[in-house]
Amino acid sequence: MGYVTGEPTSARAEAITSEPFAVGEYVIVDHSGSRVLGMVEESTIRSATLSDVPNFEHANELVGIVRGNTRDKRHTASVSLVGSLEAIRRGRPEMPAVPPLPGSEVRVAGAGDLRPVFAPDGAGWARVGTLLRARDVDVRVNLDKAVSRHVAILAMTGMGKSNTVSLLTREMASRGGTVIIFDYHGEYSSLRIPGINMLDAKINPRRLGSEELAEMLDFRANADKQRAVLSRALTNDVRKAKDFWKALIDSIRVSGDDAKKSPVISRVVEKVEYAIKRMGDMLDPEIDDPMALIKPGRANVLGTSEFGEKQANAAIAFYMRNVLEDRKEATIAARRGRAADVRFEAPVFMVIEEAHVFVPKDRDTGAKDMAAKIAREGRKFGVGMCIVSQRPRALDLAVLSQMSSFAVMRMIQQDDQRQVEAASESAGKALVTQLSSLNVGEAVLTGQWIPLNAMVSVDEVPEKESGADQSATSDWAAAAKKRSAGVERVGEMVQRDKLRPRGDAA
Repeated sequence: MGYVTGEPTSARAEAITSEPFAVGEYVIVDHSGSRVLGMVEESTIRSATLSDVPNFEHANELVGIVRGNTRDKRHTASVSLVGSLEAIRRGRPEMPAVPPLPGSEVRVAGAGDLRPVFAPDGAGWARVGTLLRARDVDVRVNLDKAVSRHVAILAMTGMGKSNTVSLLTREMASRGGTVIIFDYHGEYSSLRIPGINMLDAKINPRRLGSEELAEMLDFRANADKQRAVLSRALTNDVRKAKDFWKALIDSIRVSGDDAKKSPVISRVVEKVEYAIKRMGDMLDPEIDDPMALIKPGRANVLGTSEFGEKQANAAIAFYMRNVLEDRKEATIAARRGRAADVRFEAPVFMVIEEAHVFVPKDRDTGAKDMAAKIAREGRKFGVGMCIVSQRPRALDLAVLSQMSSFAVMRMIQQDDQRQVEAASESAGKALVTQLSSLNVGEAVLTGQWIPLNAMVSVDEVPEKESGADQSATSDWAAAAKKRSAGVERVGEMVQRDKLRPRGDAA
């Protein structure tokens, strides 16, 4: 326990405690007969004897005395006050109107105090782990808020981002939710949750605009002449042609004056022919509707690893745009009380992995435009979004700032920490500075999907197999063993051939 000291405010209090409090631990402050919940943001221990020791020899002489002297230690804690415990339990946090009095008692909050706060009942709440400093207290997040107000999952590589995505995906899919993960690096190829739908992204080029098709064909951003040729060639007749690619190439060749001799025309034709060879399986003009591959009410892992960066960007933008348009139509029809031929009758949650690639701060992309649009409009039409990145500093801040809920894991780069602090209204500097001390699987959860900011030990998803680093030494040993076995077999075959009597059949 401890006591409030110094000059407390209605938002913060300093306390002297009998034992050191852990950062992230919740405490109860006695406030005029009511109980105010607070979170420890900083904890210090000071020795009066060793505070101003001039050298090692002096310290060495004093250590034995200090160890047995309990009065020598001064334990202090800086506590952020978050509101009346009773009001928080009712779902309406209220900050105290006046500060707690100096001398007010401070004690560690018990499981009975915290469970009603962090583990609310209801179908919309899903367990994601336990409080880091109180492992007997479950932590649940509000899936409705996650979908309607969007989520950001941010951390260094290997700290548990994909595990957190898998956990949310499993919980949403188990409730009949439609989840689409844009999987750029095959991170989720071995995710095994019931009903999961694994598919490779396919695009019907007939359905693309000329700029989107130019991205798919890997035109440079400043290749204005090539883009103009493609735009003129991509006519409605070409879109409807039985052989789309042949019709497009023929249309390109006849555009402009003396077209066949034009180096621009030749270059555009080369781009198209190269794309047919390299991406023929993914750019499929015969596929009726690529959106039909996505199954409503299930988790869908949409692999884009076969695409280059530009092509993956265009593919993600295509799927995002079609989902939003479908949900707009469904929502408007429902409001007007009429039937609609739509694919997604209920909200959809989309996850953009490697978001710093597709929603970058330093350039415009099709996926970034769609992400910004969904961030602004998605909640009105039941389209939720989750952006996942190990480089928050490279993300577009305008999009990141519209994510109302965050799961942030270990992060040591100060630029990344500052970006998180700037984007999140509820993640203060004191909380953000703790990110560098987190271990694998630990996260700071903040925002609208959780009743209060919390440091959490995130549940491990056993259905998630991939994502761990490859063991280079193990793979090398296995490859060497395989080569050795191959050499040995060849040697045996040569030896048998030498021993075989002449005249035997081979």
